[in-house]
Amino acid sequence: MGERFPSNDSTWLNIGICGGEDFAIGDAFIGNRITSDYSRELFYPQLVGKSPWPGIEIKTLNTPSNRYETNRVFDMEAFGFYTAALKFASSERVQCIKIISDNSESPTGTHFNKTEISSLIASQIPKIESFLENAGFSKAQYYMKSWANDLLTKAKNRYSFTETERHQLSSRIRQLDALLDLEEGLCLQFLLSSPKKGHFLEQLQSKIDQVSRQRVC
Repeated sequence: MGERFPSNDSTWLNIGICGGEDFAIGDAFIGNRITSDYSRELFYPQLVGKSPWPGIEIKTLNTPSNRYETNRVFDMEAFGFYTAALKFASSERVQCIKIISDNSESPTGTHFNKTEISSLIASQIPKIESFLENAGFSKAQYYMKSWANDLLTKAKNRYSFTETERHQLSSRIRQLDALLDLEEGLCLQFLLSSPKKGHFLEQLQSKIDQVSRQRVC
């Protein structure tokens, strides 16, 4: 992507899951040190502005492991991502954000699936948007499923949203896009029958809460 669309203003985010010894599932962190079990090289990402997540060392492994270590989390991609992204952007524009999906009480491979992972990541989207905005980065481009784009367009045409409400609308539909498949997403079209925009936004949030509870618990 960097070679095809070079830009000095690009922001590269690696958003994914990780394992940590004593952290609760759903806790999120931003990498302040990136290491691996296959290279002596290490990186220290630079932050512009304040992060909504605590910093932590992210150690990338070649193979999954339940041998967790104190004060660091394990993943499978951050080191490779960071190494590649630095060819196209400065260190403050390359960040790794990780959400705990397994720990010593619920080890990797014993409980989570794709829908649960989607739910964990979707829960962090509002903070990610706020982080990008507060850091002065250009907003990330989101490529949503066709049903989500259709719902967003129809909602904007049907209701007269304020700027704040438009932000809420986009954020909630992006979260649902990450949580739902095509068939589930198409079923949300009926929400547009609501005569009031406030009720429509409330229904979107209720759906996010409902699906998140079902897939994480």
